[in-house]
Amino acid sequence: MTEDMARLADFARRLHIYISTLGTGFTFFTFGMVVIALILIADCVTYGMGVTVKNVAIAVAIVTSIIISVFAVYTVILKARGTREASAKGWWFMVTFGAPFTLMYSIGPRLLPRYVMPTIWFLCLGMAFLLSHFICERPLIRKGVMVAKPFLISGIFMLASYPLILYISYIHIPEGRVGLVESFASGMTLLVYYIAGAYSLYKANELFK
Repeated sequence: MTEDMARLADFARRLHIYISTLGTGFTFFTFGMVVIALILIADCVTYGMGVTVKNVAIAVAIVTSIIISVFAVYTVILKARGTREASAKGWWFMVTFGAPFTLMYSIGPRLLPRYVMPTIWFLCLGMAFLLSHFICERPLIRKGVMVAKPFLISGIFMLASYPLILYISYIHIPEGRVGLVESFASGMTLLVYYIAGAYSLYKANELFK
């Protein structure tokens, strides 16, 4: 009887972690589609309006995506820790994720070269994922809520690949090929999200092997 109860408790614990980790993976798939869709829409709507208007529109698109992702993470993972803690973590997640965008889009236009700004969101996204790992994701892993580290993986991949995007921007943006560079950055973003999401699904399935 005691052994059966122990097995049931272990199964319940694994199931709880499985749902949280699985939910994180699906959140990355959803967030990837939403953020790229909004960026492409913002890019099309602001066509011919100038670089500044385009950058502002893309920033708004990303902020909207952040709000959607915070809601997804809140409902899937953090709510399992209780309403009060979920609410606090949700706000921390939003502030952490939005900080790099606020900083770079505030000082970037005055300090950075012109060819950097059209894809600065990619760097901000990588920084946001890395910060979110240390502030939000790692504590959840230590508490046993989840086993995957998709935020860490996404942050590392995006920061590691940003020099390539910066090099392509340096070559093509002065020639007016902004769309080419933004398409490449968007494709890289989708690839990173897929890797992070697939990794989370793999780690979730490993719990029952």
